[in-house]
Amino acid sequence: MTQGRGVSVHQADCANTFPDRVPPERRVEVEWNTRPDEVFPVRLIIYGSDRPGILADITKVIGALKVNIRSAGMASEDKTARGVFLVEVPNVRRLEETLAAIQRVKGVARVERQQQSGGGGAAGRDGRGRRA
Repeated sequence: MTQGRGVSVHQADCANTFPDRVPPERRVEVEWNTRPDEVFPVRLIIYGSDRPGILADITKVIGALKVNIRSAGMASEDKTARGVFLVEVPNVRRLEETLAAIQRVKGVARVERQQQSGGGGAAGRDGRGRRA
């Protein structure tokens, strides 16, 4: 439990969860109710230099991690490329591996997860009502 901001969930190995940092009365055990085969949609924004084959190279490293690409697109202007990919990952670890692999692609300057927007409406949700 945070002070004045509700509940904040951390990984068990996060430095913010050590007993000397958080008193027991503010700690709450949580479990995720997910199936082993469940995947989560994540929108990635990729910035880099426009060069032949960059799209192919990006999709190759994503595919090598067995991450499904639900949609992908790249556009370029003035030798700069911007891509928007919607991928499905089973967990945060696979997302981090995917981000790192894309970052290593020649010509990629930056890759980031597009954070969900506020509002609580259907915008930003996938076809099953989950936030993308």
